[in-house]
Amino acid sequence: GNKVLIDRSANVFKKNEELFEAFARLLDADVNRQPTEKEFQKYHELRNECRHLMWEVGYCLHCYEFICTCEGLD
Repeated sequence: GNKVLIDRSANVFKKNEELFEAFARLLDADVNRQPTEKEFQKYHELRNECRHLMWEVGYCLHCYEFICTCEGLD
């Protein structure tokens, strides 16, 4: 019982750490000027990584809730 809870907590902590690190890199991206093609690609990769990590921790990117309210969305 306790081992399962500890393992789940460790997994949640790791996912949150990955998510916050991805957002930190996204926020530090320099997009205040016209980016080069390579910089624009990197920004999109960071953005997609953040979205993927949000989805992995259970956040719905359609209704913006942890408890999805858009189950009928196809």
